[in-house]
Amino acid sequence: MIVAPAFRPWSSLQEMPDRKPANKTFSRFALSAGGSSTVAGLPRREPSTLALPANRWRVLGDRFRLTSDQSRPMSISSLVRSVIPTPLRKRARELLAPRHIRHWPSKTAQVPWFDRPDALEQLENRRRTGGLSDKDYELLTRWVTDGYCVAEGIIPEDLINVMMRDLNDLWMNDQPFAGLDFCDLRIGNDAPKPKTSHAELLKLTPTERMQARIQSNWRTHSFQKYSAGANAIFNHPEMARLASSILYCRALPQGSINFEYGSKQDAHQDTAVFHVFPANHIVGAWIACEDISIDCGPLMFYPASHREPLFSKFNNYPQTNLRTANPEVARAYREHVNDLTRNYERRLFLGKKGDVFFWHGMMLHGGSEIKDPSLTRKSFVIHYMPKGANVEGRIVGPFNW
Repeated sequence: MIVAPAFRPWSSLQEMPDRKPANKTFSRFALSAGGSSTVAGLPRREPSTLALPANRWRVLGDRFRLTSDQSRPMSISSLVRSVIPTPLRKRARELLAPRHIRHWPSKTAQVPWFDRPDALEQLENRRRTGGLSDKDYELLTRWVTDGYCVAEGIIPEDLINVMMRDLNDLWMNDQPFAGLDFCDLRIGNDAPKPKTSHAELLKLTPTERMQARIQSNWRTHSFQKYSAGANAIFNHPEMARLASSILYCRALPQGSINFEYGSKQDAHQDTAVFHVFPANHIVGAWIACEDISIDCGPLMFYPASHREPLFSKFNNYPQTNLRTANPEVARAYREHVNDLTRNYERRLFLGKKGDVFFWHGMMLHGGSEIKDPSLTRKSFVIHYMPKGANVEGRIVGPFNW
């Protein structure tokens, strides 16, 4: 179980119970990952078309091994993803989604502590009462003033290596992982596809797979469901502790993205992409999975831009954002963001392997230009929210993705 400090209750939500990880072995590994525990014994995980995951992991002494007799049935969501095509799933979500747009109130009491005028004073009080170390105080001060902070070297390199090994194995597996997709994969001379299933990828020859990997700006989501290393990072206790310290309530990881190359993504705000209520109760975490070069298209960010108000046309947030915006509003938002970037200094995050960049939901950020396309920019991105803050299921479509 991930243990976070005893935070004061979040006024807009019920008190959050302890989060129980789906897999006891992953939890034990994650809790000791920052110490001296070895990761050399982590096994390669074998895919299955019928189970997700196909096996449970069990700790035997200080080693991790597969136990084939511990298979468990596929979850309902994974079964649906493996059987029903994406367009039909999207249509079903639209049919089952709420029909009536609700009014989402914006109250001062729901503003996160770090966006309030007395945020720095609150930090002083927390340090004075013994609730903050000097290091955490420094990180949170940077968060309040600039909208980001960097925790150096908190993810062990060995743990990252396990995840990257599992990611590499995806391209040469004999059997596919059910429910695993690659986004923006370009096969041959075709245009990049929004999604390519792992099963589709493995139908290609090994040469075609490697060519697709090299020539595509691809990414994959929720890899923690398929990799012991990714799962341990996803549930890493120091990551959870820092995110919880930022939000001042228990923070839970909500999803993940693995990138191989720079994203070249335009500047944007995560609040405009996610449906979070109350607004800004979200923490992004960008983990460097290798030393980042200035020529690979590093993460770009604009310090202090988190103080800007939400785009005026998103006047019923979280119902109104980029995911529900019509083309005219989406275009106006992009113009708005472009104007904002002229008011702030652009910086690049040149992190070392294991460094973690945390950022505010309103801070402008994106992927900078790639000067050397042969260079990778391996990273693992996680977003944290309090329990119940992700209200995507209560939003009315149509949706842009």
